[in-house]
Amino acid sequence: AGGKGRPPHRGNGDRPMLTQTDRQQDDMIMGLPDIPDLTLSQREKLSKEISKERKDISKLMKQRQQIHIDAQNPGMAEKERVKLHEKIIGIDEKIEKKKQKYNKKYRSILTDEQYRIFEVNKSKIEFRGRPHGKIPNGNRPPFPHPEKEDKHNIHE
Repeated sequence: AGGKGRPPHRGNGDRPMLTQTDRQQDDMIMGLPDIPDLTLSQREKLSKEISKERKDISKLMKQRQQIHIDAQNPGMAEKERVKLHEKIIGIDEKIEKKKQKYNKKYRSILTDEQYRIFEVNKSKIEFRGRPHGKIPNGNRPPFPHPEKEDKHNIHE
């Protein structure tokens, strides 16, 4: 034997499982884009809301991803698969509502000019623990949706 081979399985196999503390630290902002005349108070409020948005959307994206994985089960009845796709659509709607909610908060914190600059540069926000740790912005992987598929192929 000699002790060679794979280490014990820990999560998804390509990195150690994250603890709750690690996940919270991944939500910490390491760098905001330059926004002219940003006060300390605005910076604090903005940072807090950006972190909350990232956490909320990440949670929904994980749920969405798990449902998508479940829907890939080849033995699943088509009726069940359609129900799971409807759940995905529901999560997409929740994500969109969260984004709108946070955009309203950002608008209330920033001046119109600051908000415009923030919107353009939002994707450049850096988070701790991930290279290019962009805020989830709803650009989801191309998971199929029932309304975009050929409905004539559904057999019941």
